[in-house]
Amino acid sequence: EYGREILTQSLFLQFMVYLNRIFLEKQYIFDKKSYTFDSQIANILQYINHNLKEDLSVEALSAKYYVSKYHLMRKFKQETGYTIHNYIVNKRLLMARTLISNGMPVTKAAQESGFAEYSTFSRAYRKQFKTTPSEELPHYSNPLK
Repeated sequence: EYGREILTQSLFLQFMVYLNRIFLEKQYIFDKKSYTFDSQIANILQYINHNLKEDLSVEALSAKYYVSKYHLMRKFKQETGYTIHNYIVNKRLLMARTLISNGMPVTKAAQESGFAEYSTFSRAYRKQFKTTPSEELPHYSNPLK
């Protein structure tokens, strides 16, 4: 249940990309690179998506997958179009936003989505969504009014 909505959305988008690549292949596009993917990067993406609360530094990921951090950063950017850091921050922000909209306190949502410092979370949230995290809290009407 934890992170289900974000995972479902990302898997759906990944599925749609694969379908589009297959369709493009049928259109006689012979650039094989346009519809193939690196399985190691796919495994790393899956690990990141399932472990947003963990240490996901480039150093930790490169050690876990036995690859040079420079090669990992270059290959990740080439395959996804994102830097590893930007990808992780965006995933964590989406997860935090979902948790907040489901009623979780903002500071707990920041911790649960892998942010060690609230100030870092708040700055990134404001930059990404053009609003503060507390403005995202669900507003419940007061039945006594």
